[in-house]
Amino acid sequence: MYFWFDPWLDGKSVVDIVSEDDIKVSGFRRNALVADCLQNNGWNLPSDINNSIEAIWTLGRDVDIDISRSDLVEWSGNVNGKYSIRSGSELLRKIMPYIENWK
Repeated sequence: MYFWFDPWLDGKSVVDIVSEDDIKVSGFRRNALVADCLQNNGWNLPSDINNSIEAIWTLGRDVDIDISRSDLVEWSGNVNGKYSIRSGSELLRKIMPYIENWK
């Protein structure tokens, strides 16, 4: 699970809350995993944090991370949570306009 891009923070991605500049000065790589921010069953966050991202670290500290459990990926394109070609196609049809074949 990516620290900046996956919705692990109260259902939101961190990148939805902070700016690109905040990411650059955070002390974490752009492709950091949530696991990269954990140490000894707790958060290992930078101590010299930028004021604009202090709220993110505070929210992150409130997230309970159970490292004994595996990550779970669930498809939201249908009710059973399992991906299929059909469910992917149906989702694409809903969000993309119809385009006629070119000849």
